[in-house]
Amino acid sequence: MKVLNCFKTDESGAVTVDWVVMTSAVVGISIAVIVLISGGVREASNNILVGLNIGWNNSSDGNAESYFDFGIAAYPDDQREAWLSARLEVDTDAPSGYNYDPNFTTTRYIDDSSGNPIYISDDGATYSIGGEIISVADYEASDSTSFKNTFDEYWDQSQ
Repeated sequence: MKVLNCFKTDESGAVTVDWVVMTSAVVGISIAVIVLISGGVREASNNILVGLNIGWNNSSDGNAESYFDFGIAAYPDDQREAWLSARLEVDTDAPSGYNYDPNFTTTRYIDDSSGNPIYISDDGATYSIGGEIISVADYEASDSTSFKNTFDEYWDQSQ
């Protein structure tokens, strides 16, 4: 009987129940706050993204030099990072169904006559150069220079 009496009068478990209720309330309020502010945070981050891209999108004519200028503006003191930045920007501007090797596994080229990047179709049959579609078989490979070599020459001239 004594054990049952001690169990009945022991209040140490009541504190645990209080903490569970308080913790649940804090978690519930936190979730409510996150739901309330997430829309504003998403809008603010999108506005920042638009602000960062606005200068590039308005000045790009698709010419390799505009990509080079973009990379150099982003990293004026680091040639490698400037080149990478320019290459990534070329990748993001690839026409639908074409790519510029976003994984950096293949040497990509700039058309010497137009100065535009040469995008290759996903099936490898055609190139897109300045919006013009050209069969791979009809394009003379000697009319192009690698993106890296062209960038390095441009870097040297701009420094």
